[in-house]
Amino acid sequence: MRRFKSSAFSLVEVTLALGVAAVSLLIIAAMLPISIKTNQASANQTVANGIISQIADDLRAAARLPPGQVSKQFSLDPSKGIKGRWDPTSQYIYF
Repeated sequence: MRRFKSSAFSLVEVTLALGVAAVSLLIIAAMLPISIKTNQASANQTVANGIISQIADDLRAAARLPPGQVSKQFSLDPSKGIKGRWDPTSQYIYF
């Protein structure tokens, strides 16, 4: 009579594999809210960089205007600087 060699997994091996998979999924699920916060902060940073870039470009262009004229985009007066019509205290932009 021939003996066949069994090539199946034991119950202990299957239990350990499921335990490792469960721990891995829990770790990934725990990192999900952190990644969502980081993604939102990155999007806010991109928007803030775009806004400040537009304001800086407008101030640079407004510096070349004749006296008494203001910029068309943000209505900034180069003689008064940024504090002329734009009040940064009403909204906060975090960098």
